[in-house]
Amino acid sequence: MADADRVGFWLGGFVAGEGCFSILGKNDPDPTARRRFVFEVGLASRDRAVLELLQRTLGVGSINDQPPRNERWQPESSYRVSTILSHERATIPFMDRYLLPSHKREQYEAWKEAMRAYALERNVRWGRGRSICSIADCELVVRGRGLCRHHYYRATGW
Repeated sequence: MADADRVGFWLGGFVAGEGCFSILGKNDPDPTARRRFVFEVGLASRDRAVLELLQRTLGVGSINDQPPRNERWQPESSYRVSTILSHERATIPFMDRYLLPSHKREQYEAWKEAMRAYALERNVRWGRGRSICSIADCELVVRGRGLCRHHYYRATGW
């Protein structure tokens, strides 16, 4: 087994114990409300090096430090990835390969399917380039309302 796989499986086990896959905004009664898909791991700041290793391995996300919420508690650090593009490029390939069968794996699979269904439903284009005008045979980039500048001005009377 290569060293990269050893680190990957170690981090996969770490995520199984400490990771969180959440969907922000899923309880909003408005069906058109925006949803955010977040992968997060939080630890005491004294273990920040583990979060830095996870960030280096995935190549995305950010680490934030918070002071203790109670005078007897440790300061906290959290690693977070929250964009669909980052999930598609880094989080999902990593978890598919290294997250071992467990309850966390089941949570991850449900989270991944919900994110992909949301992206299809909303026609999310992150990472796929700019949108093209919705008028037939027009190849120009969208300015607004699904129309290029020329067709947008015609439609709005500007």
